[in-house]
Amino acid sequence: MPTVTLNASPTSVNAGQTVTLSWSSTNATDLEIQPGVGKVAPQGSTPVNPTESTTYTITATGAGGSATASAHVDVTAPPKAAPTPAPPSVSELFEQNVKDAFYDFDKSDVREDARAALTKDAEFLRSYPQVRVSIEGHCDERGSTEYNLGLGQRRPEHTDRDTARRPRVGGELRGHRTNRGEEPAGGGELGADGNGSGPRQVLAGPAQGKPYGEGL
Repeated sequence: MPTVTLNASPTSVNAGQTVTLSWSSTNATDLEIQPGVGKVAPQGSTPVNPTESTTYTITATGAGGSATASAHVDVTAPPKAAPTPAPPSVSELFEQNVKDAFYDFDKSDVREDARAALTKDAEFLRSYPQVRVSIEGHCDERGSTEYNLGLGQRRPEHTDRDTARRPRVGGELRGHRTNRGEEPAGGGELGADGNGSGPRQVLAGPAQGKPYGEGL
């Protein structure tokens, strides 16, 4: 009657690591190890590289019958790599980086904080030459319509002149100027304090037809 033994070393590996199967037998004329090994000599060893937990079984056949033995190998799969996030679109980058310029009440001069915002706007536009913008001037509801239309026109014109005087950003505010007068940026209520959502100039993407950076 045949006898057979089978051992695996090590019995726990990471996926793709090598395991050595060792076996011995008596009274056997035909031996086979599955899965994936096939016919083997009456005794010996062989390397295997399982990619998942596997039970190897050897079957020994000889005069008087057959015998089997098994060895189990636990395989730890490597952690899955986190998917690479898609890069932000130009529209998303525009919304994240381009900010509005705010004005004092009844003024069209560019404030220091607005100048800083416009510098960053121009730097962004220089990095993305395919972007075109609409420079919109907005006022609050105080004053006549005619006066506010004039004020709304002067604001984007002053922005053009201010950026053109600065060599690092001159010419970067590409697009056209639009006077919105008392029309609120984004359709909301206009405040009167020059902060929040009050008198401002916004840079809007013409294709989208709405102001960007409204949260400033």
